[in-house]
Amino acid sequence: MQLTLTADGSHTLQMDGCDEHYHSTEGAVEEARHVYLRPCFHAALNRFPQAVPLALFEMGFGTGLNALLTRIEAERLHRPVSYTAVELNPLDPQCYTALNYPECLSVPATYFLQLHDCPWNSPVRLSPWFTLCKYRADIRTFPFPLQPTFHAVYYDAFAPQYQPQLWTSLVFDPLARSLFPGALLTTYCCKGDVKRALQAAGFLTHKLPGYGRKREMLCATMPLPHPDPTLQ
Repeated sequence: MQLTLTADGSHTLQMDGCDEHYHSTEGAVEEARHVYLRPCFHAALNRFPQAVPLALFEMGFGTGLNALLTRIEAERLHRPVSYTAVELNPLDPQCYTALNYPECLSVPATYFLQLHDCPWNSPVRLSPWFTLCKYRADIRTFPFPLQPTFHAVYYDAFAPQYQPQLWTSLVFDPLARSLFPGALLTTYCCKGDVKRALQAAGFLTHKLPGYGRKREMLCATMPLPHPDPTLQ
């Protein structure tokens, strides 16, 4: 992996063998806040004020940046979060220990490294406000719960041109069944095929302004029992 300094001073990693990066070169931290924290995590906190804990699912644990930002916010707001992530190819320690996110976000290095070093496939309570459960698994065969479990989803797989199998109804259908009515999903990807696959799985979709050079991003919502006209 090639370590790259992005425009906001935080690192990203370049995917081996191609031009794909884990985060935007225009700002890794700011992209994560723009795509996942503000329109998904914070919106879900407001939408599900009684959810204790708020249950969040991430496709693609990757560098751990999304989990780190969510942990910081959960602890700042004193809102308990149960964070589940699926990652087939975890980073090697030599990669994640080189990332400068603790420095950029003014947290101890151990606070970030705990996210990577804690055991896989079982929940770990890292603080009174944040519990992490990472699964080393292929999302295409991941045993999603058969009943509503999650309030929010960060969908952060690599782009469809590199991993087209992760952006289809074969993944979105079981994911949708595991979500509460009104649950939110956000992703940086706004391709028509992805939008249609989400809609086929039962999501309502709408576009939001993208980050940096990306003109648009996608927000998807599971329908409420009584449709909210703001989500049409």
